[in-house]
Amino acid sequence: MLGCNLKNPAMRHYVIRIVIAMTVYAALLPATIVTLQLTHPQRAIVLALSILPSIPIIAVLVIVGLYLKEETDEFQRMLLQQSLLWGMGCTLAFISIWGFLEMFAHVRHLPLFYVFPIFWLFGGISRAIQRTKYRSGDE
Repeated sequence: MLGCNLKNPAMRHYVIRIVIAMTVYAALLPATIVTLQLTHPQRAIVLALSILPSIPIIAVLVIVGLYLKEETDEFQRMLLQQSLLWGMGCTLAFISIWGFLEMFAHVRHLPLFYVFPIFWLFGGISRAIQRTKYRSGDE
């Protein structure tokens, strides 16, 4: 959340949690890739290691939910909810279009791990539009 107010306790907790989750993700993903490339472990270990990098991604979803629960400013909560809804809607539309392009136009397959960043990209675009829409005259 660009331009976030870290004096707001809910936002401060949100930012700290997100930084921790993304730091864990940034450590787990390359460690998992390197481990799988170098060791060629048994199937059960491959499955467990494959799931490992998604744990911080799931944590991000929980962190957003905690922020919505902790945020006392109804307007800020509404802005995030709108961003999330636009992000979901645009992601579903994009993925549906891409799926038909794969089926009929034989475009390259889009790996599913791109869905999460695509969602946040659209949510971020929505947030930027909101900032423009709700900008006060003194900014």
